[in-house]
Amino acid sequence: MEITDNFESHVTPAEALREQTTENLTIQNGHMSYDQEMHFHTYDVYRHGKHKIVSRSVGYSSEGDLVVNREDISEPSDVDMGFNRKVTTLCDATVLDPRARRPLTDTELGSHRKIKINRPRYKKYPGIHAPRNKKLRNRLLNDHFASEMGREILAQARAQRAKDGVLADSPAVAPTFADLPPEVLAAFDLEGEAQERAMERLGVAPTVHRRHEASSAPVDVDAPEYRFHLLNTRLRGELQHALNSEYLTKQIEDLEALFVEYIQRGPTEESLVFHFRDGYGRLVCHGVATYYQLVSESRLSADGSVKHTYVCLPRSKKTRVRTTTLPHLPLLHLLYSKKKLLPQKHSLSVNNTPQQVPQASRR
Repeated sequence: MEITDNFESHVTPAEALREQTTENLTIQNGHMSYDQEMHFHTYDVYRHGKHKIVSRSVGYSSEGDLVVNREDISEPSDVDMGFNRKVTTLCDATVLDPRARRPLTDTELGSHRKIKINRPRYKKYPGIHAPRNKKLRNRLLNDHFASEMGREILAQARAQRAKDGVLADSPAVAPTFADLPPEVLAAFDLEGEAQERAMERLGVAPTVHRRHEASSAPVDVDAPEYRFHLLNTRLRGELQHALNSEYLTKQIEDLEALFVEYIQRGPTEESLVFHFRDGYGRLVCHGVATYYQLVSESRLSADGSVKHTYVCLPRSKKTRVRTTTLPHLPLLHLLYSKKKLLPQKHSLSVNNTPQQVPQASRR
């Protein structure tokens, strides 16, 4: 594969952040050669050290089925306030649509033999990673198609596929994040004060929380921050990420209303039973149940075809139901207060999640 380079070699910081180009990607697939337009736009410019400026760009194919990350290393100019590009690296190329196929030749179109289009030789981008996991593709779509340009390219690609009579069941996704710089990885191998000095020099020094003396005031077990931090790291992250989806936000709101009503009824042997479409919905349910100090468990049905999630009150050692109290603040309000640390929610969240809110039954 070969790609053109139309980025300016000398730019100012303001120009670099607004830089957008259209490149031509040439793909040599066996005896075939075909072109693909790639639209690049810069999303990050920062200074690393004294003589190193890093510019990061993301490029989407015109058909919305490929994304590539680009990193430019520049040096400050001695003449003006701009900087000169020295090294360019392309990385994290990801096929957005695993069903993307190359154009067929005239011989293949005129052949009477049945063409098995799913074979590897018909792939549009041979050798580039294409995630098959639908959850991963949805996550990449949520994380990276938040820009107006990304949404426009995706809409155009889906409209073209619908016009050609091809269903767009497979949602497009965007690239993964790049690895940490080698300097940061090398700092992790140091110890003690040497590591702290290296981290401060790189500008990524961690915040050290000093252990204070034990306070005589008792811990408020119903405080929202206390309950939220009792969740493990994965549940906290997934609940915060769920705000990017309107469906999952609605699911959290409905689950909280059911759990509050369930707790207010007092001790009961009944359990709430939910059926979610995928494991991500079950994971969110486990997080909300843990925040309300309820016990949740997912089990397969007798025939093994359906997985249900059971939520009940905690039990003591004598198998008696133990009551629990409500937190001072609903989980959704707490998540909204932390939303400033998260990516902005965008309109595509509705298009990649199911639209049916699960209903609870009692057993």
